[in-house]
Amino acid sequence: MAEARAIVVAYYGVESLRTTLAALNGVETLVIDNSADAGVRAAAAEAGATYVDAGGNIGFARAVNLGFARSRGLDVVLVNPDAEMSARTIHSLVERMRVPGRRVAAVAPTLIQPDGERQRVRWPFPSPAGAWLQAAGLGRFQRDDNGFLVGAVLALRATALERVGGFDEDFFLYGEETDWQRRAVADGWTLVLAADLSAIHVGGATHNEESRRETHFHAGSERYIRKWYGAFGWASYRLATALGAAIRVLIFRGARRAQALRRLRLYVRGPRKREQQVLGR
Repeated sequence: MAEARAIVVAYYGVESLRTTLAALNGVETLVIDNSADAGVRAAAAEAGATYVDAGGNIGFARAVNLGFARSRGLDVVLVNPDAEMSARTIHSLVERMRVPGRRVAAVAPTLIQPDGERQRVRWPFPSPAGAWLQAAGLGRFQRDDNGFLVGAVLALRATALERVGGFDEDFFLYGEETDWQRRAVADGWTLVLAADLSAIHVGGATHNEESRRETHFHAGSERYIRKWYGAFGWASYRLATALGAAIRVLIFRGARRAQALRRLRLYVRGPRKREQQVLGR
C-alpha cells in the first residue's frame, strides 16, 4: 500500500494479534507493544511487521503517537488487535480518504461481530445534553450524521494529522479518537463511514474483565467532557449519567441491573479517580 501504514497497538492477546496480522498480509504494519511481551514481539516478527516496545503500558493515545511519529507523511490505518480485515479493505479505506476536492480526515468500515451481528460505528459526539437524553431514555433521538467514528479500525489522512496533531496524551484508553475527530471537524475536515466495506471486530478482546474495561471507557468520557465542556459541563454530564443508571437499577433485573449498578457506583466515585486506583497510581 503506497504511502500508507497500518498501526496496531498490542497489550498481550498474542493469539488475537496473530489473527489480525495474518489478515493484514501485504500491508506495511507497525506493532506498538504496550505489554513488553515476548509473545507479542514474536508474533510481529512472524508477520514481518515492524515491532516497537513502548516500555510498558503507556496508554493507547501515547502508543499511537509513537506510531504517528514513525509514520510522518503517511496515511495510517489504526487497527485494533481484535479486528480482522483484508489488505484489500485497507487499500479501499485509504482510497476513500484520497478523493480529490474533499477534506476527509478519517474513514471507518462497517464492524461485524464473529456471529454476524453489526456493531454501531458512528455515534453522536458526547455532550451533557446528550447524557440527559440518554437518562430520559430518549437517546435514540440524537442525530449521529455528524458524529464520530469508532476507532477499532480507523484510517487517518496524513495531511489531517499534520494540521490537527496527534492524539491527546491526557487520554489513557478510550475517548482519544473521539477527541481527535472533534478537533478535525472543528478544522473543517469530514469523517466518512464506508458502509460497503467491512471488518470483523470481536470487541473488548484485550480487556476480559468487564468492570475494568468500563472504568477505562468512562474515565475517557470524563476527560473528553471536562476538556470540551469544562467543570460545569462535567458536573451536568455526571449527574445525568448517575441518574440514568439509578433509574435502570430500579427497573431492570439480572445482568442489565448489575451493569447499571456498576455504572452508578462508578459515577458516584468518579471514573478518573477509580481508573487511577485500577492503574495503581
